[in-house]
Amino acid sequence: MFPFVISALTLTVETSPFKYGNEVTLKCLYSGPITCCSSSSRVWRRDGTYIMSDGVQVDNTKKYEETVNAAGHFFELKIFNLGESDFGKVFQCQYGFSTSNSVTLTKDFTHGHSLYDLCPSNWTRFADSCYYPSTHGQVHNFHTAATFCNGHNSHLVELDSPEEQVFMEKLINKTNSLHDFWIGANDIDHEGIWKWNGSNTVLNYSHWCTGEPNNALQGEDCAALNVNNIPGKNFCWNDYSCKSYHNFVCEKSISAVSTTTNTYTLPTGTLEWRTVARK
Repeated sequence: MFPFVISALTLTVETSPFKYGNEVTLKCLYSGPITCCSSSSRVWRRDGTYIMSDGVQVDNTKKYEETVNAAGHFFELKIFNLGESDFGKVFQCQYGFSTSNSVTLTKDFTHGHSLYDLCPSNWTRFADSCYYPSTHGQVHNFHTAATFCNGHNSHLVELDSPEEQVFMEKLINKTNSLHDFWIGANDIDHEGIWKWNGSNTVLNYSHWCTGEPNNALQGEDCAALNVNNIPGKNFCWNDYSCKSYHNFVCEKSISAVSTTTNTYTLPTGTLEWRTVARK
């Protein structure tokens, strides 16, 4: 009689695409007698087709990335830009000579929405918000821009982190506008105390240009992102007169997109494989 040991690999969804912006991470956690998972022979499949082999993507979508944690006995597959083409597809992972059973990424079609549909047309999603950059010819003073945003159930953008700042730079670059862009920061109520127009909270992050804000004209109480070709000044913040005319960016939270309660089923599932080690 041969003694044997059961090994298993469990797949869990580590990152919610609803919360973190159209990405999902599948985690394969190994339990068994052999070392996992720094050696070779790791494979991921999508509908039976190889998409990743030992950390190297083998298709041309450039939307997958694998990481390995040998100490934790698991390896993960991150799927970027999760969209319609991924739902209903069958994913499998393989380690050594053993292949897992499959897991299918599913969603609730009841309300006819996908993850991308959470933002209206012409709005772009980042994390839990949707953003609208005004067009090249759509310039307003600060107060009119704020009123425009309010009329679309939103507010002038509030930049709370370096990551959101980088996203904003990329978003504005796509507009090809030569105007600066209003953001929600202002010190209209109290000189030197900068707050966000929408939430009325004091800034906890800033990206001011060198020497700014300086209130140079004794009435520069509103902030905008610099859009120019001056070295070191691209997309940093500058204070301007609130009466000057610029482009602007509106921001609304995902929860503000619709008053209708929608239910979304996030990708879930468990996959296991079993191997028999004989002595």
